[in-house]
Amino acid sequence: MANRKPTDLTKLIGNTPLIQLDSFCTKKYNIYAKLEGENIGGSIKDRVALALITDLEKRKLLKKNKTIIEPSSGNTGIGLAMIAAKKGYAVRIVLPENATPERIAILKMFGTKVEFCKKEEWVGETAIKKIKELAKSDTSLVMPNQYENQICAQVHFETTGKEITKQIPNITHLVATVGTGGTISGIGKRMKSFNNQIQVVGVEVGSNSSIPGPRSLEGYIPPILDFTVIDQGFKIRNELEVHKIHKQLCTQEGLFYGISSAAALHGALEIAKKIEFSGNKKAHIVCVFPDRGEKYLSQFIK
Repeated sequence: MANRKPTDLTKLIGNTPLIQLDSFCTKKYNIYAKLEGENIGGSIKDRVALALITDLEKRKLLKKNKTIIEPSSGNTGIGLAMIAAKKGYAVRIVLPENATPERIAILKMFGTKVEFCKKEEWVGETAIKKIKELAKSDTSLVMPNQYENQICAQVHFETTGKEITKQIPNITHLVATVGTGGTISGIGKRMKSFNNQIQVVGVEVGSNSSIPGPRSLEGYIPPILDFTVIDQGFKIRNELEVHKIHKQLCTQEGLFYGISSAAALHGALEIAKKIEFSGNKKAHIVCVFPDRGEKYLSQFIK
């Protein structure tokens, strides 16, 4: 057997698989899932975390005596904590108070200091502003700021979006939930540069949503969210339907992914009902599945 060189942790981020969801396909359209939970840290935010830390290092803003501080619903925080643990940086993550116990436990396992903010502060811009002010006043802190840092969109343009166009060159629609804005902005820009006819669909949740991850645009619009690459928006109004689809993903596709993945798929299925093509042409719809389901077990097991 040939000797293989050891793989660096960061090399296990990106180049995720894309599969067809057979039980959701019809004669009219095929639906595919970009499985971002297969990144080493379990989510699409591994890409962002690596890009943010690399950028800070290049700009010489991150040193061993500095602590990374960032507000996160969980996945970016986990990605930052994982990479920081490898590189020897300290991390403080501020979570919304309704964060799942699994996310909290994972962060603490990486040696991260975990803090919390009220849900109403999280829905709006309050929590982000507070942490920005704290990072400015305390020179020992550095905030990557995933909500404003264009690196977060750029990494998806350069990697995630590029991978999708190679995996499904005949893609007609791209569907993603809207969170910090980086995912849909970066991938959407890549889709438009590849083929301007590709429809980019953003899936939004309501202000009182129980779905972790995506943000409601009623409370805060992230500065990096690029509306110019989004052709259609879909707002989830029936979360029971999302949970039904989530169960179908598990029992029919064998995929245990996070509930936001089911939200993206719900949006795709609703959009698909309105697609009209002449002749035998089919739509090829790619949904971005942000993370695996293990971080949400406490929500499903009662």
